[in-house]
Amino acid sequence: MLRKVLFALVLCSTVWGQRTYTSTVEFHLVDQFGREVAAHVTKFKGADDLASRFDGLAAKDVPAPNEYNFAIKWSPCGPDSDSVTGAIYVQQPEYFIVLNVRRPEACGIGIDRFAQPGFVMQGTLDPAPAMASKLMWISLDAVNEKHHLDVKVDASGKFRIHEELDGLYILCVREDGVVLHTQPVMFHPKSGAQFVIHLPQDHLPLLRVGSQ
Repeated sequence: MLRKVLFALVLCSTVWGQRTYTSTVEFHLVDQFGREVAAHVTKFKGADDLASRFDGLAAKDVPAPNEYNFAIKWSPCGPDSDSVTGAIYVQQPEYFIVLNVRRPEACGIGIDRFAQPGFVMQGTLDPAPAMASKLMWISLDAVNEKHHLDVKVDASGKFRIHEELDGLYILCVREDGVVLHTQPVMFHPKSGAQFVIHLPQDHLPLLRVGSQ
């Protein structure tokens, strides 16, 4: 009797371990400015291709757990003129996936971050910080792309950017382990303008998550 009970438990565990369920998968494409881009799924293939289950970029009742290879068509320069491909392992109840694409300034013309010699954007911190011997710098992180840039702040509170940035960035004013200020900044290509960052009187509060 004990042997039969153990066999039943093993059988149930095996069936439970192999159980399947469904998930919701939703894609969104955004350009370098954070604007949503019209697109549609043309491939979502595991054992079968489930692209037909997608209404635009969203599908319900996606069998899980499974790995799927996907292809998404979008139209920067005419119908279905470009595509995004990748893979996703579906095992959670829902997926909200934002994919970043770069919309060209003009069709047939790419954007090169390596600016022409002499290009500069100059920023100024107001008020100019009392720097003493502390290191102060600006860090810039693209919101909708993988791009990071650090530039030094001089004693007068000025800093210079020698890359032609394009799109939405988060600018952080940093000093000796402290984030003094953050601000979203929208850059447009070939904009060599000057700009001012107004610093608040108080530092940003630090939120601690979890125990140290």
